[in-house]
Amino acid sequence: MSQSKSSSLLEVSVTTLVGYLVSVFVGQLWVYPMFGYYLSMADNFGLTAVFVTISMAIKYSFRRLFNHLQDPGSVVRAYLRRELRKANNQ
Repeated sequence: MSQSKSSSLLEVSVTTLVGYLVSVFVGQLWVYPMFGYYLSMADNFGLTAVFVTISMAIKYSFRRLFNHLQDPGSVVRAYLRRELRKANNQ
């Protein structure tokens, strides 16, 4: 059974939010100081937000792609829609 778009977005949002919070605090407390970087909490939130936004877009896109590919009829329907549009434009 494939997942709805809203369910995909909710799942990606929740898992990414948890990852974001873990990343900010783990980075702030341990990782950055180990490498000699000392960021303010605001800078850390901002830097992590950039990567989280990119990560969410990638996760959501791949989840939708794989859901689309799991439905064997979806490829055929997409092909038929494309061919129908071509025929209508002629």
